[in-house]
Amino acid sequence: MVKTMSDSLERFVLKANKRKDLYTAGPSSLLPTALECIEPCFGRNDHLYAKAEDYVLSFLKSLTSHKSIIRLQGSATLAIEIALLNFCRGNFLVIRTGYYSDRIVNILEKNKDQLNHKIDYVDYNNLKSITGKKYNWIISCYTETSCAFKVDLDVVKELALKSNAFLFLDATASIGLEQDHHLADVICYSSCKGLFGITGASFIAHNYQEFQKGTNSLYLDIETHNNHGVTGPYHQILSLYGILQKYETYRERVLKWQRCFNHVFKKNLVYQEVNQPILCTLLDRNLKYLKKNPIPYQPRSENKGDIVCHIGQVHRELNSINNKLIKSHFDI
Repeated sequence: MVKTMSDSLERFVLKANKRKDLYTAGPSSLLPTALECIEPCFGRNDHLYAKAEDYVLSFLKSLTSHKSIIRLQGSATLAIEIALLNFCRGNFLVIRTGYYSDRIVNILEKNKDQLNHKIDYVDYNNLKSITGKKYNWIISCYTETSCAFKVDLDVVKELALKSNAFLFLDATASIGLEQDHHLADVICYSSCKGLFGITGASFIAHNYQEFQKGTNSLYLDIETHNNHGVTGPYHQILSLYGILQKYETYRERVLKWQRCFNHVFKKNLVYQEVNQPILCTLLDRNLKYLKKNPIPYQPRSENKGDIVCHIGQVHRELNSINNKLIKSHFDI
């Protein structure tokens, strides 16, 4: 039997994934489809690339029901900063959930002269104390990976409606995995978490026709990226072009791994179901990793127990994922 390039790629990916077990927040383990569509490309006058980019951006808009999307070469942090600078003005309520909400406040404070804003930074558990205040924007991380916590988006949206505010979401750790991103007016995310792509691309999805003016930077001006004025994430887009054609298969693998993991460790879960994200799980104690060469997740804030992230197992076939497999990876 003649070996094909696809056979060689499958063997390469299998070998690469066997070198380490990822229990981290992103990127995911390697997928053959993440590599098979990568080829020489350019952002202008390359019809094959244009077809791939149109497919990817249309898929992502459909995924969250936003009217418009902008792709950037860079991390989700870049997308968040650009979106904050180009959309948000006035009075802000930022919901405190951990390290990543702190980062949003840091971005806002560094740009306070430009944004001319006032910030209330309120802990998620104290949202009920907010009464009668009006905001222009409510800003939240949907999934806060530093403590493996998911906000109840219905609660956040209800608060935005009562405050007559627009809703801005850091969707980096929730995209593709959680529901109801359409409730937000602006969302930002990257290619390498719940989309299972390689690192390096980020996206701003929104429902606006016009942007705010007054950004003092060429690179942080959203029009620069909206008009393709700088090099885009070409190879990351091609990688997603391969992945998204089999996306539901990959997503179901992660969902099943997470369900099995949470069932095995159901007595050790810290949060109730409404605040339990799909990407990651916080346990009330530390785990022993049983597989060779594990890469545990090291969050940027301290927790009393371990956080295990689940997208590092996206390469596993669905029928191989069960409680027994989970028990072969971890022990308390």
